[in-house]
Amino acid sequence: MTVCFAFSRFCLLGFLLAGSVAVAAPPAGVAGKVDAETWQKVESGEIHDLIVRFDDAALKAELSVHLATRRLAEPDGPARALRVERLRSLKAPAQASLAADKAELRKDYRHLSMSLIRFNDPAGLARFLARKDVAAVYRDRLHRPFLAQSLPIIGQPTVAQVMARTGAGTTVAVLDTGVDYTLSAFGSCTAPGVPATTCKVVAALDTARNDNKLDNASPDNHGTHVAGVVLGVAPGAKIAAIDVFTGTGAYDSDIAEGIDWAIANKSTYNIVAINLSLGSGHNTSACSADVLSAPIATARSNGILSIVASGNDGYKDGLSSPACVPDAVSVGMTYDDRYTTVGWSACTDTYGAEPYSKDKVACISNSASFLTLLAPGAFIDVADAIEIGGTSFAAPHVAGAVAVLKAAFPSETPTQIQNRLTATGAQIADALNGIAKPRINLLAAQGAPSNDTYASASTLTGLGGLSTGWNLNATKETGEPNHAGNSGGKSVWWKWVAPAAGTLTVNSHGSAIDTLLGIYTGGSVSTLTTAASNDNDGAAGSTSGVSLAVQSGVAYAFALDGKAAASGALTLNWSLAQAQSIAFDPLADQSVNAGVTLSASASSGLAVSFSSNTPAICTVAGNVASLIAAGTCSLAANQAGNAGYEAAPTVTRSFTVGKLAQNITDFSAPADRVLGAAPFAATANASSGLPVDVSSLSMAVCSVSGNQVTLLSAGVCALLASQGGNAIYMATSAQQSFNVSLAVSGNDGDVPLPLWSLILLAGGLLSAMSGRAARPL
Repeated sequence: MTVCFAFSRFCLLGFLLAGSVAVAAPPAGVAGKVDAETWQKVESGEIHDLIVRFDDAALKAELSVHLATRRLAEPDGPARALRVERLRSLKAPAQASLAADKAELRKDYRHLSMSLIRFNDPAGLARFLARKDVAAVYRDRLHRPFLAQSLPIIGQPTVAQVMARTGAGTTVAVLDTGVDYTLSAFGSCTAPGVPATTCKVVAALDTARNDNKLDNASPDNHGTHVAGVVLGVAPGAKIAAIDVFTGTGAYDSDIAEGIDWAIANKSTYNIVAINLSLGSGHNTSACSADVLSAPIATARSNGILSIVASGNDGYKDGLSSPACVPDAVSVGMTYDDRYTTVGWSACTDTYGAEPYSKDKVACISNSASFLTLLAPGAFIDVADAIEIGGTSFAAPHVAGAVAVLKAAFPSETPTQIQNRLTATGAQIADALNGIAKPRINLLAAQGAPSNDTYASASTLTGLGGLSTGWNLNATKETGEPNHAGNSGGKSVWWKWVAPAAGTLTVNSHGSAIDTLLGIYTGGSVSTLTTAASNDNDGAAGSTSGVSLAVQSGVAYAFALDGKAAASGALTLNWSLAQAQSIAFDPLADQSVNAGVTLSASASSGLAVSFSSNTPAICTVAGNVASLIAAGTCSLAANQAGNAGYEAAPTVTRSFTVGKLAQNITDFSAPADRVLGAAPFAATANASSGLPVDVSSLSMAVCSVSGNQVTLLSAGVCALLASQGGNAIYMATSAQQSFNVSLAVSGNDGDVPLPLWSLILLAGGLLSAMSGRAARPL
């Protein structure tokens, strides 16, 4: 056969000579527990160490009931502890009999129904096999190791960069030649897990003979390169480096111990996958009886998938072991780039046209109907600027993918994770046997976004926020409207119930693609009513945005789609400016010069501001209105809103500002005057301090010019003191009067007597004269 050390582009050739030597059959009583070749090798003394598998059927039944009773999908700590105890009890009687059978225990596995036992006597082996609790024994075979463009082929960059899914929090156990964790690719560790912030290797141990090396220099740091591929696919994951190799080969017993360690430490490191880039043999059918079948099945039942390289022998009708194990995820190899001719030790691939070798199965990759998956394996760029190829490097692509998926979907079982990869991979047929198998597509394996459909829309709450996501792998439903009039094709949904009435703003600013936005009401995707939609709102990146009035308690659906079916990272921003109102009580009429303290409140609790619509009548400073003139004062109460509230409708209050009353003061009646008297001053003041005008109400008797009163004729002079008012004061007036008399003539130069006095005087004289005439002499 061809044994391919495909950690370079070259393979070493080995030959197995077929012979016709007769093989002794095992004793009839134990024939079903040991194959003839193994028995012959024991009898001849060629081998002594055998892996014993104990009959654990009853144990499995008990644990199945235990898990069902506790409703566990996979064992937790207590369940694993129960299994360990039951295994110890199962093995104890047989192990106690070893001395009598001239045998000794070399290795035991706490989590596996297996032990490595050295038998020094065929008779002792026969007696041991006769026990009912022993199911079978197997030779401890030696396995050989199998030996950037690969990441884009499987969609890994988008998964890591857009979805931020990197396998963080998970660990992959790499059962190989060890890992040189001091390299920068592993965080330049000084010891496993040190420094904790950067070291990617959380554990490192030897289950094979301790060679005191981080990785075997030969064959070519195989384990280091394999682990590097795992981290290339799952950069957030950690590595448990388990050296199962003794020299250039790995024994079943050491591999089983590595699997046992992974099961025992699953909870400690959250181990989700085991990578086995190794194997031997040619199996044309699933090998359920393989010695590693039970360990791999036990690992799966404990939540760990075993990823196994199919082998580099060029078999097109079978796989190597342990890839052939039913519970293993076997992985074949495709090319990750264009090559026209690739020569391997077992075959040569020749391609004459585009895309040449890219994404095609390599001729050296073992294939069979029971192969699980394909993955890029040639040629992978690794440290030291070398390219390597082989199914050894296809398998860790899958192991890394499992880490990414398990971190993203932690509740899924190993079978569900495996189904994600097999159901979504690109079907690629092997040109040499026609068998098509899925080449992993890590992006497609993520599945549709959780909010892909209207019914599964993500729920938004509150007055606003930001929601990030993607529409990668999204679909468009039957009956779904064309958002913003474009067919799109990769929509995702959010639902939001308006907590209050107001103006809602929704946009996709910050998204990485040209988006379409639709806002809807309705109960199902086929009965939606468009509330608003937009293709481009003018923002950078051809993103979308709308604003619309919404009502409290109404459910709205937001759809974001990619224009022309674009897909990528999405950002949805939403904010509700709630409606608010202002309570501003009517104001009573006031007088000029008053200061009115204003009071109003907004339903939002935000501060209300005031302004004057009639600044000639009244002005506002803060919450105080100053009334500066008479008239109608109109005041406005305003609340401008903020990020959570829209501006409130302005409330206006009007009232009358009346003028102030004033009085005429210091205006007393002048003394009576005689006609001809000199003009005199008539003065008056107003209580307002405004100037007072004095005028005559008796223009024939007196006149007033300025404040000088001039007498014109005898009579009564009536004076009017008036203040006409202004914007502040009302008009007012007051009257005063005095007598103006004629002067009386006399030698003394006195003022002439007025006419009335002369009449009286004349009357008196006549009376006196009459009296004298009547009296006798």
